[in-house]
This record gives sequence, C-alpha cells and structure tokens, in this order.
Amino acid sequence: MSLPDPRRWVADAMTLANGIFGFLSVLTWAVELGPLSSLPDPAVAAAYIGLGVVADGLDGVVARAWGSTGVGDALDSICDALTFSVAPAVFLVNVNEMVDGLVFRSALSLAAVALVLAGMLRLARHRTGGSTAVFHGLPTPWSAAALITVLLLGMPGWISVGLAFLLAGLNLSPVPYPKTRGAVFTRAALGLAVASLLVIGGLLVFQQTPDSLLWLAAIVAIGLVLLAPIAAPTGET
Repeated sequence: MSLPDPRRWVADAMTLANGIFGFLSVLTWAVELGPLSSLPDPAVAAAYIGLGVVADGLDGVVARAWGSTGVGDALDSICDALTFSVAPAVFLVNVNEMVDGLVFRSALSLAAVALVLAGMLRLARHRTGGSTAVFHGLPTPWSAAALITVLLLGMPGWISVGLAFLLAGLNLSPVPYPKTRGAVFTRAALGLAVASLLVIGGLLVFQQTPDSLLWLAAIVAIGLVLLAPIAAPTGET
C-alpha cells in the first residue's frame, strides 16, 4: 500500500494559514501579540490580512500543480470568510472607534454586519453553484484589499462606511469577475504576492508605508473592483 503524496497537503496547509492570518488580524485589536506589540495595531492587522491574500492566491496555484486532499474547497470558504469578511469588518469598526455620533455608529455597525453577511453568502453561493469561467459577485479577497488599503490611507468616517456598503453589495451582485487561471494570471498572482510581501515588510519594519505607494495600491484595488468585469468572458451573466 503506497503512502499518499505529502505534497497534496501543501495547498490545504496554505489555506489553513490564510484562516490563521485572519484570526491573528482580529486578535491584534484585542491583545498585544508578542514582538509585534510595539507596532501600530492597524499596520499589524493589515499585514495579517495581506498575508492571507498571499496564502489564498498561492494555494490554488499549488493545488493545481501538486493536487490536494479533497477538502480544499470547504476549507477555502471557511478561511476566506474569516480573513476577508470578518477581519476587515473588525478592522473597519476599530479604525472608526474615535468617530462619535449615534447615526454614524449605527451605520458603522450595519456596514460591518453587511460585510460579514455578504461575504458568507457570496462564498456559499460560489461553493454550491459557481461558474467554471467567472466569479459571480466580487471575490472577497478583492473587497478586503480595497477596504483595508483605503483605511490605511487614513480615510475613516463616512467614506469608509460607504465603501463597505458598496463592496458588500458587489459581493452579492451577479456581476461577473474573471477567474485568475492560466499561465499569465499565475505569473501575475506570483508578482502580486511578492509586491504584497514588500508592502507588508515595509509596514512591519518601518511601521508605515509611503502614502504614494498606498495611493497606487488603492487605485489598483478600486480599479480592479470596478473595471475587472470588463475582462470577464463574454456569455457569462
């Protein structure tokens, strides 16, 4: 009897790492996390979500190359919900903690709930009947990246709340977004992973990232959110 190929566990391990990074992002706001305790909470929480984006982007590449154990899809939905819906919602609430006003606090709470609900529903819909050519609705890693980048630029308040509602609506929308498959997209995913690691390294080492780089990241993220449907295969609705 031959033993299962250990490489089949690598993709699932990366998916689990994505979920752990999401949990650590949430935990950052509640406790001091060892040697990172001297760094600003937003930088550390954003870095963990960024690492989750990297892990999520690479687990599919690894699974297609080495295979998986067969539980990857279920794990992916659970971990994505934590890292790209719950963690950004917690981030949104915490960076707005100094903004007062009953109306705003109520809207903020609703926006956080909307992010979590929309993310979970979008992931469930994709898992039970997703297209093989496109994503229907904005993928949660994309919405998380867009929201966190804008928040790191120091835009709390109504701008961030409005953006959260917009992203939640796009999560649930039928708008088609292209899947990142094939050699070109694989190379692009690896390049984005390297770029993300550089940004994360800057956050952790220097405790900040130049505003010019964050603005560029925000433009790219919002551009993908709004313009990527144009690149979706025709005939998919």
